Amino acid sequence: MASIETQWNILLGDAYDTLNLYTKGKGIGDVASQFLIEMFHPQEILKEKSKRDVIIGVLPEEYARDLASILKLPNDLSIGSLYGALRNTPFKGKAEKAFLDYFGIDPEPKIEEEITIGVEHLSEPLLEYPLRDYQQKIIQDVESIFSTGSRRCMIHMPTGSGKTRTAMYYISEKMNKQGPFTVLWLAYSKELCDQSSDEFCRVWKARGNKEATVYRYYGNSTCTIPKTKFNGIIVTTLSKIISARKKDDMLLVDLSDNIDLVVFDEAHQIIAPQYQSIVDNIVNLSRYSNLIGLTATPGRTWDDPEEDSKLAKYFKRNIVSIQTKDGESPNAMLTREGYLSQIQWRYCECETPKLDADDLQLIAKLREEDEIPSNVLETISVDAVRNTKIVSEVEKLLIEGRKRILLFATSVSHAHLMCGILKIFASKYNCKVDCITGSTSKGTREEIIDTFRTMSEEPYVLCNYGVLTTGFDAPNVDAGVIARPTKSLVLFSQMVGRMIRGPRTPGGTEDAIIVSVVDIGLPGFKDSYNNWSDVWK
Repeated sequence: MASIETQWNILLGDAYDTLNLYTKGKGIGDVASQFLIEMFHPQEILKEKSKRDVIIGVLPEEYARDLASILKLPNDLSIGSLYGALRNTPFKGKAEKAFLDYFGIDPEPKIEEEITIGVEHLSEPLLEYPLRDYQQKIIQDVESIFSTGSRRCMIHMPTGSGKTRTAMYYISEKMNKQGPFTVLWLAYSKELCDQSSDEFCRVWKARGNKEATVYRYYGNSTCTIPKTKFNGIIVTTLSKIISARKKDDMLLVDLSDNIDLVVFDEAHQIIAPQYQSIVDNIVNLSRYSNLIGLTATPGRTWDDPEEDSKLAKYFKRNIVSIQTKDGESPNAMLTREGYLSQIQWRYCECETPKLDADDLQLIAKLREEDEIPSNVLETISVDAVRNTKIVSEVEKLLIEGRKRILLFATSVSHAHLMCGILKIFASKYNCKVDCITGSTSKGTREEIIDTFRTMSEEPYVLCNYGVLTTGFDAPNVDAGVIARPTKSLVLFSQMVGRMIRGPRTPGGTEDAIIVSVVDIGLPGFKDSYNNWSDVWK
């Protein structure tokens, strides 16, 4: 029989080294059991053969023979053959049910994704939803550019300053004055589409003077893109419209006849060939369609002026930004005025673990839009010393009284790992811990986010990977840990932006502590707002 340490190592997998280091090797059994209970449905543990073998191996002979009888194995097996036969029994069909029944486990519930119609007609008025002065000035500047006959411009506003609201106000004014006025809103993620659709609904209910329709053409929506002019907005993901184009060769031609305005959210991505072709086939075919790019980061890279210049040229170097006095940066002005939180930066330095020269050379050659290779991220994510430091940083934030903490994990598996570990060690602070990744069901994701947004005294840590960088708004976030290495200044800025809603935003915070995990030898960032100003001149 394997040693207890080996058994726990098999059961815990990547969590073993971190838990062992954090407990200094003492009492790991207690925290290990808690970790397994918190992180896995029992059926999920039994499904994995190596873990199932460990569980079978610790069954007393009497219990092992009872299980063998239920599985209809021969009743005259020797002890060695008995345990071998149990381990070799496939976990499927009737045998799977027998295992679950024997251990008293209810099957893991199947989650079905909700299908939505995706069409919403708006007519009911809402309470006032005013613009800030600088947002109104942005709208005036956009109108000024289009009045000259130019048909493209970029709106550049820091994350948290209300880019989406500003754009929707511009759209609502056009619909009120010109209707029917038809808008195509393009974004790369469902979260951004949800945010944009909801924001249009809020603005239109506050400002609209007639009926408007929202087509939510993304995710599992069953609606169809209308090919006639109407007063309203089509919100869609780029992947969805690319797929629709493959099924209907004339889709973009038809849209070009009816679309008055195309808005490209997170517009630094627009010159990617597959996305640019979508926009070009609508705007260039139309005699009157205008294009607005929307971004907090008006560049594709942080170290490639040629690529950034391509983006600037695509928008005819027409950029609309927040204007300030005396050379003050927009971020500084927004912080001083209370629209953004005051950032307290902290840095957690970690030795980059177990990366060979080839890995480091590859990372150095990556372009901004390239992800750090998954094998490198996985190597980093299981490093016990690094994970222990991350847990310690979260504990410091809890000790200091921070109530809503976002943790941007290194990978999907790392998000789950940190969630399980923090559920153990943050429990003494009466802290709730959850995890969201791309595989989290819609219903579970919405429930977690709604609870996280709720104002309460109970501290809450939300671990995530890849889903809360955009389209997520929880003004009460007052701290965060960025443990995701990236070469993308855009991505880093988006993560920071989730944590800095200021006191003039309902539910916002005076300050936010942001811990940046610095992996020595890997790229990292700090401020970003003025990084590309030169290429737009």
